[in-house]
Amino acid sequence: MAISLLVAAVAFLGATHSAAGISAVAKARPWWSRNFEPPERLPARYPYCCGPFWDTLLVSSTSAGSMVTDPTNSSNHVFSATAGPNDGHDFADWSMLTQNYIVTRGSNGVSAWVRLRFFFPSGFKPSGYTSGQPDTDWNWLAEFHEAGAWSKQCSSENPGTIAFGILNSRMRPLRHNPRFRLHVLGGSQTSSNCVPRNVKIQGPHVRLEHWYSLLIHVVFSPSSDGLVRVWLDRRLIARVDGPTIYRHPNGSVGNSYFSFGYYRLRSPWRASVLFDDVAEGPSRASVKRGR
Repeated sequence: MAISLLVAAVAFLGATHSAAGISAVAKARPWWSRNFEPPERLPARYPYCCGPFWDTLLVSSTSAGSMVTDPTNSSNHVFSATAGPNDGHDFADWSMLTQNYIVTRGSNGVSAWVRLRFFFPSGFKPSGYTSGQPDTDWNWLAEFHEAGAWSKQCSSENPGTIAFGILNSRMRPLRHNPRFRLHVLGGSQTSSNCVPRNVKIQGPHVRLEHWYSLLIHVVFSPSSDGLVRVWLDRRLIARVDGPTIYRHPNGSVGNSYFSFGYYRLRSPWRASVLFDDVAEGPSRASVKRGR
């Protein structure tokens, strides 16, 4: 009897250890990662969905997305998101790669980590004040965007609940302009308040011809247990606690998909941003470069 109990206990402990090991391995792997090297290729333009590597390529009528040679390393390939020049047909300019919202993991209670690198080539000019336009932060680079028919949930909702980009506004001293900008939206909506919480954080000034490393950690929640952390070049630049998605007036909770590229105020010039080494996973270790 004692031997049987001992064997059972050993078997139980072994199974528990095995399950814990499998869980640890799963957390150490990204959900997906891309580095834009062959045989990887971009999908056809929207409304085509979904390619074997990327789900959807969203581009406005005069914009483009392509895989090109890294200007700093001829053996490396990257995604070039090229916006404009706007010809008056579209309300804005955009070139973005997006997740298929059906398989996204941006739902209530999920903890997600995203890493990517991005680069502004020489001559890059963001929309906004320094380009002779109104002040704007409409220069988005990476975003968690609500999926589905969000406008039917609350008509004046801003669906980009977590967005990282560039603020180009009149500020002093001018040498610190333009700067990076993060906004985090969410919370419980009412019929008269579709954006109950809007947090805006300014980051460091923008440098050209430099490969930035961006790391984002999000816990999706319409309540106080949500969070966002952002590291730029391994430096923590934003720490936000609170809602990161919406609870709609009918009680349903939003679901977000991830996208990256360049989405800007309509502008009469062409501008490109380069991206590489993109991954999303359940832990910081899972999106470490090289995985």
